[in-house]
Amino acid sequence: MRIQLVVLLSIWSMLNVLLDEQGELVNLSCACESQTVALRCRIRDVDPTALRRLLEGGETVIFRYEAELRGERSIWFDEFCAEATVDKRLSYDPRTRQFFGSTTTEGRESSARIFGTLDDAVEWLAAVAEPPLLLRFSDPLQPGDYVQARVVLQRKKLLFVVPVETATPWKRQPVRCP
Repeated sequence: MRIQLVVLLSIWSMLNVLLDEQGELVNLSCACESQTVALRCRIRDVDPTALRRLLEGGETVIFRYEAELRGERSIWFDEFCAEATVDKRLSYDPRTRQFFGSTTTEGRESSARIFGTLDDAVEWLAAVAEPPLLLRFSDPLQPGDYVQARVVLQRKKLLFVVPVETATPWKRQPVRCP
């Protein structure tokens, strides 16, 4: 009974990070450069209190930003053109009282940062600006093409049981390239 209660409380604290209006993707912007669409976005209102509880409890929090470039079809499913992912990983070291962040793009670690305050760490974690999500495609873009993006909150561990994740709904943005 006690273990079940701890598991439920741990899941509840994770869900609070991206609850209700929080966790919605906003400020989606697409820019085109030769055969690439660059996507920048941010999450609205990440709850720093719930995030602090998770991090100080020894959890590593991973925000996975996923984006897909799709072509609109009149029948069947929309055509899949390209995809990209960026993982932002945040952890806390209680000895140094610092937050450590790293960015992984397409499976390769691209940068690491150290933050002195949780506010700085949350600002970094909640936005994809530099580097943006890059969607590379080979065929020319059509008028009905769009990008859809979402954020998946992953946790490294949950009391040594299966990894738990919470996702925001897909947000759609039309792509208009010259």
